[in-house]
Parts: sequence; C-alpha cells; structure tokens
Amino acid sequence: MAKIFTNQNEYNIFLYKVQKPKMKELWNNIEDETWENIYS
Repeated sequence: MAKIFTNQNEYNIFLYKVQKPKMKELWNNIEDETWENIYS
C-alpha cells in the first residue's frame, strides 16, 4: 500500500533513503576511479 506524505520534507527524506544505495553504487565504482587516475 502506498504511503501518503503529509508534507514535502517527508517526501524528500523518503526519496533520499530510497536513492542513497543506488547513488553509492554509482559513485563508488572502480571504473570511474581508474579514469580519474589516468587523467590526473
């Protein structure tokens, strides 16, 4: 069942919690680090 949010802040917190694991996966990948090291 869908949760009903009472205000924008609650919704923002929910989105942050949902997106955090995916963002961590995208930011902490080894391929990006390798490219950064090549060009630095």
